[in-house]
Amino acid sequence: MSDRLFFSLILIVLGPPIALLLLRYVFGFDVGINPFRVKCPSCSAKMPYVRAPMNERQEMWGGCTCHKCGTEMDKWGKEIAPE
Repeated sequence: MSDRLFFSLILIVLGPPIALLLLRYVFGFDVGINPFRVKCPSCSAKMPYVRAPMNERQEMWGGCTCHKCGTEMDKWGKEIAPE
């Protein structure tokens, strides 16, 4: 395998995750995957590792609803105001 092909494959595989990390941690955008457990901003209850989305926004962008107090939050644990 040539060096050019090898580096192209590495860039294709590692490029998108690195771009997401840069957008999240360097520029502050709320994109990417949160691998950590979050706590409810209202009652500090830990959210489950495996989430069950309650609406379309949670299905598409992540997040969950607290099973104790009903607070809706995004995948980073920030409260989302009810619509």
